[in-house]
Amino acid sequence: MKKITAALPPVPKEPICGCSHHIAFHDLATGQCHSQVRVVTKWGRLEDDHAPDTEGIPVEWENQQCPCRRYSGPEPLTTLYAPELSPIAVEEPNQREEKR
Repeated sequence: MKKITAALPPVPKEPICGCSHHIAFHDLATGQCHSQVRVVTKWGRLEDDHAPDTEGIPVEWENQQCPCRRYSGPEPLTTLYAPELSPIAVEEPNQREEKR
């Protein structure tokens, strides 16, 4: 016997920028990202690592402002298309019939 399953609705895409931060962290006027990123400030070596060409492991980090200068992710539909309402569309249906 076949099992019937319902199709799930598609998951909406999140507005995530190329810098991996949500659109909410970006200033819509300037595009600058206001989120923080963790940057390695000091590298160390493993105790048994004697190779001169290895960088080692990160030891210290610092939080800095994200260097992203402009949101580059998908645009939310509300910012792309919002039709203006004409006076006719705003009037009540009864008012339109009276004008005829």
